[in-house]
Amino acid sequence: MRKNVLLTGATGAVGAALLPELLSLGFVVYCLVRPKRGKGAAARLAEMTSHPNAVAIAGDVTQPLCGVDFKDLKIDKLIHAAADTSLLDTNAGDVRDANRDGTLNALALARVLGNCEFHHVGTTYIAGDAPTLAEQAPGQELVVGRHRNAYEASKFEAECQVRNAGLPFSVLRPAIVVGRSDDGSAPLLEGFYSCLKGAWKIRETMWSGRYRDENNVPIGKGTKAVIAVGVKGLDIASLNLIQLDWVAKTLAHLVALPARGRTYNLSHHDPVLLKHLVGTMFATLGLSNVSIVEPATITIRSPVLMALNRFINREIDQFRPYLKPSSVFESNNIYADLGPDWPKPPVITTEFLKQSIERVVDGWHKEKDAQAA
Repeated sequence: MRKNVLLTGATGAVGAALLPELLSLGFVVYCLVRPKRGKGAAARLAEMTSHPNAVAIAGDVTQPLCGVDFKDLKIDKLIHAAADTSLLDTNAGDVRDANRDGTLNALALARVLGNCEFHHVGTTYIAGDAPTLAEQAPGQELVVGRHRNAYEASKFEAECQVRNAGLPFSVLRPAIVVGRSDDGSAPLLEGFYSCLKGAWKIRETMWSGRYRDENNVPIGKGTKAVIAVGVKGLDIASLNLIQLDWVAKTLAHLVALPARGRTYNLSHHDPVLLKHLVGTMFATLGLSNVSIVEPATITIRSPVLMALNRFINREIDQFRPYLKPSSVFESNNIYADLGPDWPKPPVITTEFLKQSIERVVDGWHKEKDAQAA
């Protein structure tokens, strides 16, 4: 007997990758899609898939009952993958509306759908600044650290709501999702790529040929530059990156299990050192002549390079709280429930990082060219 699932966030990065995995397992997937830019729900879903078992439902998680006309809708599992992942303080209100209030609306919808299973896609970064994050058993206290932004706080509040809702549930927490392991593509992903975009903008500025340094020498590809940022401990700071395709496949198979209050941390056993990540980013962008140092070590005289420093510091402000050793995320339940032979996350190699950066930057260039046309 085929099961019907309702997927929120179907047009987001994780939801869009999860959809084909669910379809491949034989689910009929009702996709909650918000009409946007003059396109209805069905038209937006048709841009993603033509699979006959993917059905569009107009709605919005920020509305009561997600704005869904639930009459005659038969759902076995609700997968709540909709989220606002912005780390900016200026977006805090929207983040809370989408993550905390959106989860309340989704839980209310699950109740009117007959108390269906509720599978909540959260984040390991509800840990805040705690050194570790366990996979809590039903009824076990959720112990976390101090939250560093509205995103972490709202996702923590949302998870608490799920645990206390009285519905059959599971909690699925990916770490920082990056591009696919096979080709590096990262459609719709933000997070790490938002920081990358700041570095790319620096390159575009430096390579534009429009600026000169304090000695009236044109700034270009060969210009040596120093970026002074308040980042200490680059040698020990790390980020827990996890590839999109592994996350989507693992999520689909976990959702296929009965919801019994289990928690799953979808994290990588080998976090990437920040120094290596930044070095690879700058090398791939052709910015090997740009150095990252602490502010007290240099004096910058060029007005253009001073402006670049101010820009990059604004860009990384939202990520600054993460520039430290990553929390340790316990990750045992995946292999207990899917079996010890379930594939581990692919290794995050230098080659993968370069490939993913190149794919994403190529997309930005195409967007830039299209806007200029």
